[in-house]
Amino acid sequence: MRAKLYIAIIFLLLFCNTLTSAFAVEEADLNKKLEELATQYGITDKEQLESLKIQVLSILKTRERFSFSTLNKPCRDDIERLCSDSGNISSTLMCIKDNREYVSESCENALGNEFGGNPLLHAEVYNGVEMPKGSYFFYNPNGKVLGVIASKNFEYKGINFKKGQIRFHDFGISVGQLVSDQYINGIKYSVDGIGPFFNKEGEIENATLAENSEIAGITYKADSQIQFYSIGKVKSGTVAKETTIQGQTFMPGELIWFKKNGEIRSF
Repeated sequence: MRAKLYIAIIFLLLFCNTLTSAFAVEEADLNKKLEELATQYGITDKEQLESLKIQVLSILKTRERFSFSTLNKPCRDDIERLCSDSGNISSTLMCIKDNREYVSESCENALGNEFGGNPLLHAEVYNGVEMPKGSYFFYNPNGKVLGVIASKNFEYKGINFKKGQIRFHDFGISVGQLVSDQYINGIKYSVDGIGPFFNKEGEIENATLAENSEIAGITYKADSQIQFYSIGKVKSGTVAKETTIQGQTFMPGELIWFKKNGEIRSF
């Protein structure tokens, strides 16, 4: 049950990061998502639900304080001018974010690093990916785009991505969440679990299988994580049935690691 709580916390924090109010999360939204996650992970005990809520709120409040301390110096004058009536850190962050068009350049740069850019007024292409209107980019401290919060589901290279956080590398998408289970290069990947992550060639390098899948003569287990060096060249995977490879026998559910040359990797 502790593992379920941990997973629920991670997914809830990812949800909170996609809210346009940044870290200022409406409690009603939080409770609604919490109930959905509780149902999904079979958490029914009221004390555990309350524990989950307390943990998430504690983390969010800590992040709010960190954000405020980051913005306090570059945005001090703007906060005093625009948000002097705000009664607490949450409302101050909400206020300064809602008034971005009126802040100084130094404050806007700090807001961009902390919360991402302003929502796109129209669809915009970045690294070959067309992002929908209303999406907004987020950046590292040096101002480089790290990713985007997509305002709605979108398609890229035949793959349907879910709205929310998308990460980039220099050649396209590095990671995003699928809208539903779907086939990519002949393999069906799950909407749940880790990934998919993509390499610079646009190939899957890490994802969760939606069904038992045969790759290069080996059947890998549904709902397990699989890693690739390149298309069809597995780095690691969990076998679905008893399998003998290179003279070694692996039982169902056992994880296998391969070297780049295809030899089994020993630890």
